Amino acid sequence: MSSFQVGQVVVCVNAGNWSADYMRLRRPKADGVYTIREVYLGAENAPSVLLCEIVNQTREHMTVDGIGITEPGFRASRFRPAVATNIEAFENLLAPVPEQRERSPQVVVAGTSE
Repeated sequence: MSSFQVGQVVVCVNAGNWSADYMRLRRPKADGVYTIREVYLGAENAPSVLLCEIVNQTREHMTVDGIGITEPGFRASRFRPAVATNIEAFENLLAPVPEQRERSPQVVVAGTSE
C-alpha cells in the first residue's frame, strides 16, 4: 500500500494528465499543500488518497473491486510528504550580521620579513 497516513500533510507534485472523467472534479493543483483524510487501494490496486481540502461527490467510477459508487480519490504517486521547516531557520536568516572591524591592508616589502 502507500506510506502515507491519515492526517499527513502532502504536496501535489503531479497535477497534470487527468483522465476525461476527472476533468469534471475538483482536483489538486501543482505545489498545493493538502492533508490526507483517507488512504486506500484504488483502481488497478494503485495506492490512492482522499484529501481534506478537496471533497467531490460520490459517483460511479472504477474501483479496486470494479465499478463502484464512491468519492473518486487521487493516486498517491501524485504527492510527496511535505517537509516541515522550523521557524528558527528563517529567524537565523534575519539575524543581524556582527560588524567586522575594518583592518588596514598589510604592506609586504620584498626581501623583508616580520
